Amino acid sequence: MRQTLLLPLLLILLASLTGCRAIFGPDGATVAERRANVLRQRDELIAALSVRRPKLAEEVHAAAGYAYFAKSNLQLFIFSSENAYGVVTEADGSTTFMRMYGSGAGFGVGAHNFRVLMIFRTRKVLDDFIAHGMDIRGTATAGVKLGDLEASSSNAESLQDIDVYQLTELGGAFQVTLQANKFWIDSNLN
Repeated sequence: MRQTLLLPLLLILLASLTGCRAIFGPDGATVAERRANVLRQRDELIAALSVRRPKLAEEVHAAAGYAYFAKSNLQLFIFSSENAYGVVTEADGSTTFMRMYGSGAGFGVGAHNFRVLMIFRTRKVLDDFIAHGMDIRGTATAGVKLGDLEASSSNAESLQDIDVYQLTELGGAFQVTLQANKFWIDSNLN
């Protein structure tokens, strides 16, 4: 029994130690460095996802806007928690830096870091997201990633005129949860 609990506990510890960036925000000594770091991460994610989905650049170009978030998730039995930072980029190139906190209930164990790209197909949905930033959804996740080895259950979903692409960086989770996330404008970076 000890060995069966060892892997999930190690994954939680590893992801928690490496996932602090989403809790504390992007790296950088100054506001300008933190902004530049988030924008660089956004561009790297779009490039990585474009390799897997060649039409992604067309989707981003045709959209009202898109958002990038670096997220960390922790699931311990019935409690789930997420933290994130990121940026919304509108079609005209203007940016709004944002934060996110989420909590939920369900069943599972795990921790993982992942990056998310959200593509907003309509201006109304984009404006509502920036102004109100609420997201409630049920999720089921089963996956593990360590280094270059990855096994995961889902990578993309579509809801309310928003396409969501997720790329797991590190960690593992086996969970079924109802999660509520609140996004808000990051007053420190805007």
